[in-house]
Amino acid sequence: MPSSLLTKLAHLTGALLLATASLQTWAQAEAPGRVARLNHVDGGVSFAPAGSDAWGPVEINRPLTAGDRLQTDPGARAELHSGSTALRLAGQSVLEISELDDDNTRLTLTQGTLALRVRNLYPGERMEINTPNLAFTVSQPGEYRLDVDPNYRTTGVTVRSGSGVVYGENGATRSLSGQQEIRFADRQLAQEVAQNNPPRDSFDMWTVARDRAEDQSLSARYMSRDMTGYEQLDSHGDWRTDTEFGTVWIPRVTVGQWAPYRNGQWRWVAPWGWTWVDDAPWGFAPFHYGRWAQIGPQWVWVPGPVGPRPVYAPALVGFPNDRGNNWHDRQHPPSSGWVPLGPRDPWRPGYRQGVPPPMAMPPIGNPQPNWRNDGPRPMPRPEMRPELRPFDAPMPAPRNLGELEQRNQMQRQQQADRERQQQAQPQQLRDQNRQPALQRDPIPMPRPQMPRAAEQAQQPAPGVPPLIIPPRRTPMIGHRPSDDPNQ
Repeated sequence: MPSSLLTKLAHLTGALLLATASLQTWAQAEAPGRVARLNHVDGGVSFAPAGSDAWGPVEINRPLTAGDRLQTDPGARAELHSGSTALRLAGQSVLEISELDDDNTRLTLTQGTLALRVRNLYPGERMEINTPNLAFTVSQPGEYRLDVDPNYRTTGVTVRSGSGVVYGENGATRSLSGQQEIRFADRQLAQEVAQNNPPRDSFDMWTVARDRAEDQSLSARYMSRDMTGYEQLDSHGDWRTDTEFGTVWIPRVTVGQWAPYRNGQWRWVAPWGWTWVDDAPWGFAPFHYGRWAQIGPQWVWVPGPVGPRPVYAPALVGFPNDRGNNWHDRQHPPSSGWVPLGPRDPWRPGYRQGVPPPMAMPPIGNPQPNWRNDGPRPMPRPEMRPELRPFDAPMPAPRNLGELEQRNQMQRQQQADRERQQQAQPQQLRDQNRQPALQRDPIPMPRPQMPRAAEQAQQPAPGVPPLIIPPRRTPMIGHRPSDDPNQ
């Protein structure tokens, strides 16, 4: 055999072995149960995904994980959430998420300003911020701020509340507690400036206003703050109590025949694979936690009881009639036929996960003793039950100035998001949206299967003529109107 052919075969064999080892390593990597999300942008913000140097516009509902980077323009501001922790960036800041899993959060601030509001630290959880000349670890919940000046190679650490430890080279350490600010000049933690009760600037006042709005969040009463995206739900929907599903959230949508997992796109995000990115400004928590259900014609989101730490999922959907969809085939995203999982449907991820996957939620009216295998399932808290109101009831008046400020701020953000989406839409779609609703083809929705108890409850009373309901078509959520075989 010629030597050139042997050389080619050796190279080919080596490439196949390397590819196989890479696939095995990727498959064995455990997917974390926690992500971050960029939920507010004021000004220009650029994004570079993990393993890429291609910077581009950021998507609001795209999950952020280890290796992702963000950069803000001069005068811009951005806010991220990872569970209950809020991360806020000032202008001309560069931030990388170096590590993010169930027990560790490690951020790298190359330049600019980063403010943190840490509401909770689980036992064994570590939160660390690295800069060019030091590392700062958060010891307890509180308010923190770091300022990195790359020109003078200094890092300022401010602790408004809580406490933390600064680490430098050669074993140098320094502990900081509430109302302390120190600027360090080198990696040996040479102290340049120190002061107590540092004054607040305009960026600090902005973070205080954002924190105050989150402190008064109505959604935090009915769901865990560790569900990333909870802070967006107050101004885009209403909470109600249902006898079957317990506390549910109803989105305020203006699109006729709206259904979940219809308006958005699939994005490849490692290590989970194909991930649903919804177009709605509130479209993160309801599509990665909990379940969707129908009460009559109304879609409602069921967050489940406030209990164990919630687990992130890339998309809580199923493919009942199409088993050819592969979550890990990067070349072929899910094509059609997906439907949202209901409260009784289990989620079976196609990847390894270090924490238990989000399980199905049993009906509220029928408690089961081994829910999540950790004892009796918790019932809704007493403060949830007085919220029973008709679906068409008006939104209650704000209870205080903080809630009024939050509603006004969220309405302004919602209006800005709508204008940005309209500018990004093609002209043809904008023309189509201007047509009257009666001229457009209606989008059919799947009808829920009624339990036997509900069917018996709908039987007409003696002497009352039965209600005749015309049949409806039931295509899958992933089908477009033109793909529906029933049309």
